[in-house]
Amino acid sequence: MDISQHIDAGKLTSCYVSGWSEEVTLNFGKDQIKFKVDETQLRELAKDIAERIKTINEERAAEVEKLLSEKEENEQAAD
Repeated sequence: MDISQHIDAGKLTSCYVSGWSEEVTLNFGKDQIKFKVDETQLRELAKDIAERIKTINEERAAEVEKLLSEKEENEQAAD
């Protein structure tokens, strides 16, 4: 039998990954979620997070490049 539960806990306020108990703790203000992860799952989680951060960084870099290009074009048009 599969049992699943969806929890809308709000904004993540802090987290902790135990070095000895293979437990991850996510804090949402006064609320807390704890769960066990093995090394393979922890590595996959870290990989997924790193990929998401890379995407965010690439998107921001593209936005900055676009803004700088627009600024340069505006400065050249003003001259």
